[in-house]
Amino acid sequence: MKIDNSLPPIGNTTTNPATRETKPAAAAATPSTGANTERIDISSLSAQLQKAGEAPFDATRVDGLRQAVAEGRFQINPERIADRLIDGIRELLTSRR
Repeated sequence: MKIDNSLPPIGNTTTNPATRETKPAAAAATPSTGANTERIDISSLSAQLQKAGEAPFDATRVDGLRQAVAEGRFQINPERIADRLIDGIRELLTSRR
């Protein structure tokens, strides 16, 4: 499986990555007059990370994984995945209490 950003977003919207603004596809094709525009703001933490120039992921690790998949060296450990999913669910359940 190839991991990249080449797929369009699901739904009938378009997103401007520079402003993180999402508009219905029809509205995105026409110039905006400033009236009745929809806007989605990213969280303050995400905005701080973007301003700081920090990537929300480890690009070196992603490149290593991408190469391992391409070369057929990447092995999936279903037990480890299941354990981490269960741990994540336990954490969510205890944080809600």
